[in-house]
Amino acid sequence: ARLREYCTQRGGCKFICCLNDSGKYPCQPMATLKRSDISELDMLVCAADFAEEVKAAGIPVIRVKVEELVPRKLSVEEQEEEPLSDPQYWETHLKMSVQNVEQETLLREFKPDVALSHNLSKFPDPTRLPKEVLVTMRMRGVNKLDFLRTVDEMCRLLQAVELPAPVNVARERVVFDNNVGLDAGWCE
Repeated sequence: ARLREYCTQRGGCKFICCLNDSGKYPCQPMATLKRSDISELDMLVCAADFAEEVKAAGIPVIRVKVEELVPRKLSVEEQEEEPLSDPQYWETHLKMSVQNVEQETLLREFKPDVALSHNLSKFPDPTRLPKEVLVTMRMRGVNKLDFLRTVDEMCRLLQAVELPAPVNVARERVVFDNNVGLDAGWCE
């Protein structure tokens, strides 16, 4: 509740609370900043400054994660990039509109390497339908082109099992994550 209030009063950041379907820490409140056209170093500095600002307001910070959105279209150079190396990884979030129990069951059975979560900020009761479900997948050791192809294939497979197309697809390169262990048992 304190983090939500802080984000509302501060402005320029967004509060979200995700409830993961599994894992050691299923409920994860977070604040996000959106920046564009800044360097990776500037992203890291901005995130560190924001974390210090939140701590100074008396709110504990247990994770700092910096993500860069990945465009679908790649230049020739990007198509030939080397795979990401640890600790960086790729992550996608497919926002799905689930209308009924049958669709929810299909999502749960979809693929073993995806993880589900619910946006409690928009839909406070994760048992109530219709609802928004985030389908998350992480990939390590692959390049950007293979990551994007895998995301596109996952979208096709969802429709092949008669699920609606995702409402939104976020494709991200995780530049920095100082506590990936929070996702243990969920998508780690």
